[in-house]
Amino acid sequence: MTGFNDALRARFAQAEWARFELSGLGLDREKAIQAITVSLSENYADLNSAAAKRARHARFEVPGSTVEDYSERLVQLGPERHIICGIRHQNLNPNRPFIEFQANFELSDEAEVRRIFERIQHHFAIFHPQWIAVHARKPLGPRVAAVHMVQRSDVIRAQRPWPEESRITLEKITRPDYFGDYRDGYAEFHEQNPGL
Repeated sequence: MTGFNDALRARFAQAEWARFELSGLGLDREKAIQAITVSLSENYADLNSAAAKRARHARFEVPGSTVEDYSERLVQLGPERHIICGIRHQNLNPNRPFIEFQANFELSDEAEVRRIFERIQHHFAIFHPQWIAVHARKPLGPRVAAVHMVQRSDVIRAQRPWPEESRITLEKITRPDYFGDYRDGYAEFHEQNPGL
């Protein structure tokens, strides 16, 4: 991983730790940061492997794209400021490309995200990305697509149930093709609701 040295990996891991309110979970901070570092390193290496890039290129068949267009990129924005970024396709749909990035620093606002996008968009122009996904501690603008929260399971179980929760059932999967139905339904939902 050219340029992705131990010190830089540690800064990314510390930034990831800071994005979530993890201090109340009783985790050993150093062990958690080590685990995050390993996860970040493995994910970066996996997505940059020749096999993964070839598979993504073959799967999405974006006209004019090359295998190398699917590279994860480490971009230096300043002396201590870096991001890792790459192209993604929502629901594995080649017509719904977006750029995902995470920074080794806290993002301040939507304007900063736009400035970063302007610096990196040329890497992904062939895909015509429709939006950006960022890892951030706080909402950075009016269009938030997903929020991920972290909490201990005992705290979650102690919460008052959601009113519709009693209607949720879990069923054993008996058909090997169940994922196809899910994928098709999800794709249809996004076609009907492009703003989500």
